[in-house]
Amino acid sequence: TFYKECASKSGNTPGKNVFTKVTVSAAERANFANWYSYYRTRMQMMKTASSLAFRNIDDRFRVGFMTINDPSSGTGFINIDEFTAARKLAWYNAFFAVSPSGGTPLRVALSKTGQLFAGQISSINGVTANNPVQYSCQQNYTILSTDGFWNGGGGTKLDGSTAIGNEDGSLIRPYNDGGSATIQKQTSNLQQRAITLKNQTRSS
Repeated sequence: TFYKECASKSGNTPGKNVFTKVTVSAAERANFANWYSYYRTRMQMMKTASSLAFRNIDDRFRVGFMTINDPSSGTGFINIDEFTAARKLAWYNAFFAVSPSGGTPLRVALSKTGQLFAGQISSINGVTANNPVQYSCQQNYTILSTDGFWNGGGGTKLDGSTAIGNEDGSLIRPYNDGGSATIQKQTSNLQQRAITLKNQTRSS
């Protein structure tokens, strides 16, 4: 059995007699090599999938980079800018060099991202932050990747000091996550009302 094969030390009884030699094809060996090199850990899998997803993005898009923790070495923040060949190389170098450590302050990281898009934060991870918004109709997106549940603080509002708190409070599902904190006074209209979906038909 697999257990006996793994538990039997070399030179001990039953020793090598419990092992079964298996010859695998070249395709199977290549498949294992690919898995070991690019997918065997969650971090490797995320880096591989993300690098493939960003492969065809060019300077028609503006892309930045940020780690949720301030790294002790390497790059923890790259300002959002046109994804030129040089910027793309810097982005990939920083991305592949990331090594996970510390806690998982997802809420704090996302609050910093909101402050970045609002032009209300001066630096992130020791790097001067530039306001990335150029146009009033500009679409902005944040992609967050993590290997675990959040911990740490809840982040701050745009002023950088007021705690965000439990914004969904006692709202209806799916906004309410079960938290018991007092609802904030200001929430979006979408959160304050239920939406009734109606079937729409079109006659031709």
